[in-house]
Amino acid sequence: ATLFFTHRQVHDQFGYYMPEEFRRWYMDTWWDEIYRSRKRVRYRPDLIFEHLHPYRHPERADKSFQHMESLIPRDKDRWESPQNRNNLKQAKALFRRMIWKSNWDKIRGRMSPRRLFPQPTPGDR
Repeated sequence: ATLFFTHRQVHDQFGYYMPEEFRRWYMDTWWDEIYRSRKRVRYRPDLIFEHLHPYRHPERADKSFQHMESLIPRDKDRWESPQNRNNLKQAKALFRRMIWKSNWDKIRGRMSPRRLFPQPTPGDR
């Protein structure tokens, strides 16, 4: 899961959006594992985002990208560490204990493509 949306309720419970130990890779993998552990992943085929990654578009590889690439080995070591496995296990347990309100229809309405990407009116052009 390269691009994902999460629920604010989760971040309020966890106290963070992304685990601080990861600086480049595995942030999305972290949440993907947690959400999948409770079958809470929902795909939106009506939302399409173009991912202009420098691996496929080398002209976009600026200094910031190069710096972030240098962090990959460190993140890989942390991802594979016993400490991360334990942290992930605890995070899944916390996620499992959360009380979920069934508001998928409400969320789906907020995430409509028209709402996220409103079409410009003739006066906006």
